[in-house]
Formats: sequence, C-alpha cells, structure tokens
Amino acid sequence: MRKKYLLLMSVYFFTQSVFANGDLFNKSLKELMEVTVTVASKNEVDNSLAPSSVTVYTEVDIQRMSYYTLKELAAITPGFSSANIHAGQTNLMVRGQKVEGFDNNKVLILLDGLPTNHLRNGRGAVDGDLSLIGIEKVEFLKGPASALYGTGAFFGVINLTTKKAMKNTHDASTQLFFGSHGTRGVRAYSIFNNGEIQGKLRVAISKQGPTGELRGYKSGTKAYDVDKTRTNHGFDDANDYHVDASFKSLSGFFRDFTFGYFLTENTHGTFEDSSNFNGFAYTFSTNSIYAKYDRYLNEKLFLTSYLKLSESSEEGLRYNYNLVYKGIEGLVEGHYQMTSDSLFILGGNYDTRKRAPRSDGTLQGDGTGANSFVEGGSASLNTYSLFMQYQTSFDFLNGFLITAGLRYDNSQSDYSDSSKISPRLSLVQSLTRNTNLKFIYGTALRSPDLKSTLINAGVIQEGGSLKQSKLDAESVRSLEIAVTHKYENLRISASISKANTKDAINRRTFNGKDSYRNDTGKTKSNAIDFEAKYTFSKERQVFINYSYSKSVVPSVTNDSDLYGQEVEGTPTTMVNFGGYYKWRFIRSSLIGKFIDSFRVEDQSSRHKGFFLLDLNLSFSYSNKLRFELKATNLIGEDARVPNFQEQYFPRTFLANIAYDF
Repeated sequence: MRKKYLLLMSVYFFTQSVFANGDLFNKSLKELMEVTVTVASKNEVDNSLAPSSVTVYTEVDIQRMSYYTLKELAAITPGFSSANIHAGQTNLMVRGQKVEGFDNNKVLILLDGLPTNHLRNGRGAVDGDLSLIGIEKVEFLKGPASALYGTGAFFGVINLTTKKAMKNTHDASTQLFFGSHGTRGVRAYSIFNNGEIQGKLRVAISKQGPTGELRGYKSGTKAYDVDKTRTNHGFDDANDYHVDASFKSLSGFFRDFTFGYFLTENTHGTFEDSSNFNGFAYTFSTNSIYAKYDRYLNEKLFLTSYLKLSESSEEGLRYNYNLVYKGIEGLVEGHYQMTSDSLFILGGNYDTRKRAPRSDGTLQGDGTGANSFVEGGSASLNTYSLFMQYQTSFDFLNGFLITAGLRYDNSQSDYSDSSKISPRLSLVQSLTRNTNLKFIYGTALRSPDLKSTLINAGVIQEGGSLKQSKLDAESVRSLEIAVTHKYENLRISASISKANTKDAINRRTFNGKDSYRNDTGKTKSNAIDFEAKYTFSKERQVFINYSYSKSVVPSVTNDSDLYGQEVEGTPTTMVNFGGYYKWRFIRSSLIGKFIDSFRVEDQSSRHKGFFLLDLNLSFSYSNKLRFELKATNLIGEDARVPNFQEQYFPRTFLANIAYDF
C-alpha cells in the first residue's frame, strides 16, 4: 500500500501546472562563491568564520555531480568517508573513527533542524532513504558537537536545508533514473508560496539489485576464507523510500507554525533465493510528524521550538525479528541579540522513547548457541537537556570572534545511567581581511540507546548475567587548529585535530550471551584535513581535498582485547579531486577518489587502497528538460572494504531524465 501511495505522489509532479522559477544555474558567480553555514553555531555566518570546520555543498554542487545521497557526498568530503559493510548497510567514518557494527549512530543528521536518526539504535539515513532532491544546502560539521545538539552529535553533524519558495512562486522538478544492477527510481520535489502558506513536498523511490560477488564467505557457511569467492550473492540489494512534506502558515492564527511529516525507509541485504543466506536483509524505517514554531517576538528575541512524534521499526529476515519503537521529542530555544555583535542562545529539550507492545520475533542468530539474544523489559529511555551558547566579536586586528557553549544531558533507563556536561570553546581570529585562524575545543557524549539497554535487559530476563550492570555514556574531547583563506575566486581551508574517545559502548559475549558494555577505555585519533576550490567562472570549477587520520586504542576496560591496536576498517589517507565544465548545452563533472591503505584486523598488514573515477554528463534539451549519464567507478576498480569485503562503490552506469517545471 505504501509503495502505491508513493508512486501516486510522484505522478503528481508530472501532472500539475506550475510557474517555472528559471534555471538553477542562472545564479551569479558571486552568489555561487558566497557560502554561509548555520550548523556550527545556529547562527548564519560565512563559512570562513564558522566556529567549527564545515564543508558545504549547495544545490548547484549536488546537481553538477549528480550525487543525491549523503553516502556519495561523504565519500568526497575531507575528514569523512563512507563504506558499504555487512548486508549492504552504509557506515560513516569521521577522522579515523568508526562505529562498530552497522548502526551508523555517531553522526547526527538534521533535516531543517529536526533530528532524523532511528529511535532504536540512532542509525542515520545516508542512502536513498534520505534523498538530496530539493535540498538547498548540505553542511558537514567535523568533530564533536554535543554542546549544541546533544547526545547524538558524537563524531559530527550533517545538516540538510530544504529549498524554500519566495512569495507568489512555485517550483518543481522530477527525475527518472535507471541503469546497472537493475537500478531504477524516481525523485522529485515541489515547493510553493502563495503569500499565506509556504509548502514543500519531496519524494524519492529507488531500487537496486545485487552489484556483484561477495568475497570472503564459503558457499553455504558463515566461515570467513579470503581464498574463496561466494558467487551469485550480491548482499547489497536495496529498496529505499523517502517522503518529506511540510506546510508553514504565513498569516492568521497559525502564523509561523510549520506542520510536517517525513519518512525514511531502507531495506538492504540479499533477497535472492541462492543459498542458506537467503533473506539476509534488514529494514529500517522512521516516520515522524511534527509541529514547529519559529518567530521573532521582537527585534532582539527569536524563539524556535518543535514537538516531534516518531515511530521507528527494524525488521530482519532470516534474523527473524520485527521491532517497533515510539518516541516523543520536544525543544524550546531562544536567541537573544544582546548587541549587534553579541548573541546569546538558551534552550532545553526532552526526549523519551520506548519499545512498542506490538514488537515481536526478537530472537536473533540461528536460535541456538551463544549468539542468540532477546530484547527484554519495557522501560522507556528518557533524556533531559539544558544548553546555552554565547557568541561575541571584538575589534582586534581584523576581528576576533568568540563562541562558548555548555550543555547538560541526563539520560536514564533501567540499564543505563549517564549524565554529562559538554562544554565547547571556539576562537576565530581574522589575521587579514581574507585569512582566519581558528582554535576549536569540543566535547560530545553518546548515551546508551534502546538497542543496548533492552538487549541487556533481555539477558537478565533469561537468567543470564552482565559484565556491567548499568551502561555509562561514551564521550569524546577534541582539539583543533584550522586556517581558512579566501581571495577572489579561491577558497582554501586546512586543519589539524586530536581527539580522545572514552568508554565506547560495544557488544561482547559474556557467559554465553551477547550483551553491551563500555568496552574500550580510550581511543586516540589524530587527523589532518585540507581542501581547496577555485572557480574560474560560472562554467568552470576545480577542487581538491586531502585527509589523513590515525586512531589507536592505548587503554582498555572490561578485559577488552583491543589494547594497543589501531582502529581497523578505517582509511589512512584519502585524496579527492574533480572539476566541472560547461560547453554550450553540455555540462560535465569528473571526480577522482583515491583511498590508500585501509587498516585491517591483522595489525602487521594493510589493505591495499584503490582509485575510483566518477563521470557525470548533462545534456540540456531546453531550459526545462535535460538528460544525464552518470558513471560511478568508471574504470571498474575492484574496491572492497576490509573484513566484510563488499564493494565500496561498484561500477554503475545510470541514465537520468530530469524535467524542471
């Protein structure tokens, strides 16, 4: 039923009669060069002055590269990387650190300021389940950000800002795409503003078959063997859905109220009937309805607030379970403009979530042996937070900007007890009119999630025992020095950072049962990031970026075997480069991605790196209709992630038909 509903909404974009807003690429060169960010301080500033290291992609960038997922953008972002892991799931890695397993829960993903992460495990949607169609800007904040955003902003924050229609305008676009591996789908958006209501609707549906062989598994077994190749088993089939709709009242009783809904649904894994791995698939789904209120109460005081009701589900095939969770989250936040140079932010939020009674099939594994476990208990996970931030500037040299913040988070459930204070401090000194020096200190925590607390409750329910009776929050502290420079059409930034992570929450076997505990004592990470972009004209642009990272576990707790090891499965060095060129009605972009030396479980060796090349060609038939050809991994590099051995970005050819109304 849901699939038919989404298809009907997609047809809407073809049949409506609207007024065109003009070509996206009619923006001036100055408009293309001026990029502002809000994610670093909740205050819009030029990216060179942002109190954090942020990489920004605009709608123009997204369309030029034809990268419509966060997974694709993260792969070319300095300090970030993305990879396919177990059962086709995608994980984000930031500056040498990663998530254990496939929960992808240490980067907070915001959609117009609203958290979108899954209620059970905090998983962030980075594939086709959160399409970038109709997105005006994507901001990648690198480093801990709990002082502003709470327990989920551990390694970083990704902020998506959707397009908004100006008064008495209406804009829409639809794309149909198909290609290799049975890939096909539709993505579309429509925005309007009639002076009384401002609205948007974004929808995306995508499907993909298996992309190739899975190496490392013997046929019909789970045994790992690097000398064997399991053929006819793609492991990365995908069915993704995404809906994002909202209406904002511009007049009347509900003036400045926004009412909205969004859906993210991701099913990845193997659906084919080819072995006893049949049906090895996972579905993650989140539905949220919300009411948001944003208003200037006077010329100095701005109030923003929201109330969000969510339902998340996680379903496994072969691993037979269907878990449903419900949550309520509210936020109230005030921005007080003390002077023209000083801003004070004060706010608080509350989050409660629990497993719904209709959850079933909680048994995992094959039903026997040490790896089977159930979720138990019905207690909710409650988090209370208070936060504040003060930002001011001084007329010292060419300007001195100070941003200081503090947040208190308290998270409670039957099997977790954590409360932390997360401070931050950022100093931005303008050395010249074009060059800024930044000193950034940040902290973050990630409280135990429902997945870890309920699984621990299940162990007790079955008469087992825990290595650790109550989970504590994991925490990270980061120091960073960065420099930015802009001159005419050139933008350059570089940073060096050091982070210490403590008490990571991991799943381990204890007394024959899987349970969670604060397993890793400390992880030390060092990273270097660099990026440069030069714009010759509206039709020509080049960029290059470089990242280096190294993470080591110097101390451990709870009898962990990780002592002295480097964090495996993360890349050491990454270099991305590319360019954009337009000639008459043809637009083209070429992007190279080089990754050197993945760390593997064997600390004495390194996984070979690889080089990928992506090409996108766009042919404009008119100012409304265009045809695109996109090649991912054009040269066909056999690039596989260590341990799971799944394709990093398999060679894929896609055709795309786009119509702008």
